[in-house]
Amino acid sequence: MNTNIFTGNWEQLKGKIKSEWAELTDDDLKKIEANSQKLYGILEKKYGYTKQVAQKKIEAFIEKFDDLDKSTFQKEIEQLKSSLSDSAEKINDIVHKNEKKITGPIVKYPLYSIGIAAAIGFTLGALLW
Repeated sequence: MNTNIFTGNWEQLKGKIKSEWAELTDDDLKKIEANSQKLYGILEKKYGYTKQVAQKKIEAFIEKFDDLDKSTFQKEIEQLKSSLSDSAEKINDIVHKNEKKITGPIVKYPLYSIGIAAAIGFTLGALLW
């Protein structure tokens, strides 16, 4: 069983544990405090499970939680990809719309452009020296 799920997501997991095993009290959850081994004992005591049954129930619960977590993570990744793709398209559109504004003066006045670039390079070199 993945005990990292208990320690890393305890606050989220408490509510899900309580909804899965309604007889657990807040005091029981405080006793467990992200320790899956304590959960076994409390489930054995409250529900009369054997150690093997408790283990199977907890593993099934964690697998369900883990799958849900992975599914949520995958959805977030897809949303991020979509958002980045939209942003890249917007940036590309802005560059293409303004391309003539940027390159027009450079093509029309190449010597001035070279002079400006040299002056900027010289100034940056002097400042960084």
